[in-house]
Amino acid sequence: FYLLAKVEEAEDKPIYRLTHHFVSGHTLKHLCAAMVPVFLILMLTKRSIEEE
Repeated sequence: FYLLAKVEEAEDKPIYRLTHHFVSGHTLKHLCAAMVPVFLILMLTKRSIEEE
């Protein structure tokens, strides 16, 4: 998600034009970055610890 966020930030204006001025790359960057802790929590809740 970090790499995608960086691409969205770099392509801010083209994304803004492509979405007909609805959403910018900067906004998408923040939404993408906000997903990182969500997926981290999901990963941690689904893991299992193997006992020897």
